[in-house]
Amino acid sequence: MAGGARAANNAVTPGDVVIERPTLLSLGFEWKISGDDNRNATVAVTYRKTGESKWRAALPLFRMGGEFIAGPKPQFGGLNYYNYTVPPAFASSVLNL
Repeated sequence: MAGGARAANNAVTPGDVVIERPTLLSLGFEWKISGDDNRNATVAVTYRKTGESKWRAALPLFRMGGEFIAGPKPQFGGLNYYNYTVPPAFASSVLNL
């Protein structure tokens, strides 16, 4: 593309879903994605107990991606212990089950 312009990719391409180890009262999820350059995608979450017909609303998945995390610096100078940029994803927990 001319002048280094880049076409926006606002379509979301789903990736792997990570299901965290459950607790007695909660479930945790992370859903890797690509695209959504304008960061306006949303994911609603509903759940129900086995055998029930009524679905309940949970917190929506939280949009992550691009946040930079730097670890503590060594006492005597040098680089950070770690540098990490959060990849594009959605994440959340279903609480009070």
